[in-house]
Amino acid sequence: MENYLDLLIRSFDSELTAKERKELNNALAMSESLRLEKEKLSALRQVISGSAVKQFRPFFVDRVMSRISNFKTKEDILFESILSVFRPIAVTAIMLLIVLLTYNINTNNTISLNAALNTPTVSIEDAFDPYTALAVEK
Repeated sequence: MENYLDLLIRSFDSELTAKERKELNNALAMSESLRLEKEKLSALRQVISGSAVKQFRPFFVDRVMSRISNFKTKEDILFESILSVFRPIAVTAIMLLIVLLTYNINTNNTISLNAALNTPTVSIEDAFDPYTALAVEK
C-alpha cells in the first residue's frame, strides 16, 4: 500500500512510466482507501494552488536588494551596541576633562600644558638632583 501511495503522490508532480501508471490504476481500482486518499490529495492541492499568490508585490526586487545592502554582520552589531553604551560616558568624561583643565589653567594664571595638567615645571637639573623632593627613592 505504501508503494502505491508513493506512486500516487509522484503522479501529481511528475510523469510516471507506463508500468507505474498501470500499477497505480490497478491499485486505485482495487482499493477504496487509495481512491479516497487521491481525492483528499487532489482537494488539498486545489486549495493550496487557489490560495497561492501568483506574483510578487510591486517593488519586490528593490525591497530585497535594500535588505541585502543593509545587512549587518555580527561585528557591526557588536560595535554599534558598544558605541551606543559608551557614547554618553565618553561625552561626560570629555566635559569633565575640559572643566578640570580650565580650572587648572585659571588657578595657575598661565596658559601652558603644565598649568593645564597641574604639574610643576621641572628642569633637568631638578629631575636628576638626588636632594630634591622629585627624586625617585630606591
